[in-house]
Amino acid sequence: MDLGLRDRVAIVTGGNRGIGYAISAELLKEGAHVAVASLDPARNEDAVETLRAKTNGRVIGVPADLNDAAAVENLFKTVQAEFGRLDILVNNATNVVQGRFFAMGEGDWDRAFDNKLRGAVLFGDTSAGPWYAQLIEAGEDVAGLRDRLLFGPDAA
Repeated sequence: MDLGLRDRVAIVTGGNRGIGYAISAELLKEGAHVAVASLDPARNEDAVETLRAKTNGRVIGVPADLNDAAAVENLFKTVQAEFGRLDILVNNATNVVQGRFFAMGEGDWDRAFDNKLRGAVLFGDTSAGPWYAQLIEAGEDVAGLRDRLLFGPDAA
């Protein structure tokens, strides 16, 4: 199936295992270029090698702590340097304590929410400027873009 992703550039956080790995593989099969971002450099490299061998796609691994603003900025700079732009951001990474849902303590919940929310906020903050510039350069009408993204295509 052609999803129109050929030559699109994606970052997949947590892309070196589980759902993130499956997303990375499918994006590569569709012809997208992928940056796999995760904390573990060795696991990233293993995943990148396997993905490259399976798909012959253009994929890189970028170790990144998504709670660290400097690491997130470095991730975007690496992707920009390697691919020249960013089209897709899959915010998949999380760090949840394994075990019974109702047995999680308050500290576990705080860390899980902090990890997921902080990463999403840092990604949005870091990617917004270059993404807007990329859209403007492509001749896109960005007036009201925020409202359209939040409230749908008919938002004023």
